[in-house]
Amino acid sequence: MSVTFKYTQQMIDEALRVAQQAQRLADQAKQHADDLQKHADEAKAQYEHLLAGLTNQISIVSTQHFAQSPVISSNLDVQIDEIGIADESVIIKQNEKPSEVGFQKIVEFNHTGQICHIGKNVGGNSGFGNNSRVIMEVNMDSSPNSLTFFVNDVEQKNYIINIPPSVYHLPRLNSSFELLRFENQMEPSAKHGDGSRALEWGKEWKSK
Repeated sequence: MSVTFKYTQQMIDEALRVAQQAQRLADQAKQHADDLQKHADEAKAQYEHLLAGLTNQISIVSTQHFAQSPVISSNLDVQIDEIGIADESVIIKQNEKPSEVGFQKIVEFNHTGQICHIGKNVGGNSGFGNNSRVIMEVNMDSSPNSLTFFVNDVEQKNYIINIPPSVYHLPRLNSSFELLRFENQMEPSAKHGDGSRALEWGKEWKSK
């Protein structure tokens, strides 16, 4: 006895729809697995990043509101060479200078008053030395967001805009230093008044 099955076009279309839906679900499951692996790899990289750069990093800068982080040289024989911020993706190994990994994702403010990033260094800010009080103020609520430097509580005219949403900050030292405090503020101290110059993160700078 032979049996003949007859399929209507509607049945065929439905079977194709179910097969396509099953393929989409399989693709989504694979994408989800890939995303989980990516997050796991990123978490591992961040963990290794924190360990590797422990001597270079002071602390993670808040990604919200205003964060002030002042540092001061601890005695007359100690000088901070540079301070600055780096994108969270930058990995600086122990005893490695930030300049050795490139300035594409790093901004440094050095003791001569120059700011280093991409292109020419920009001068005009005050320098700092022994027993100077240096503050970096990160404002993630402003538009654009910004990084402003203060030397001995005086706001510096050159500041950075459009910084990454998550950064950490780092000093380069001749010796030890003292971190006075790290705090979130209700209001920013920076005014960016007349004579101020905004330097954009990720752009090639030119000296005036």
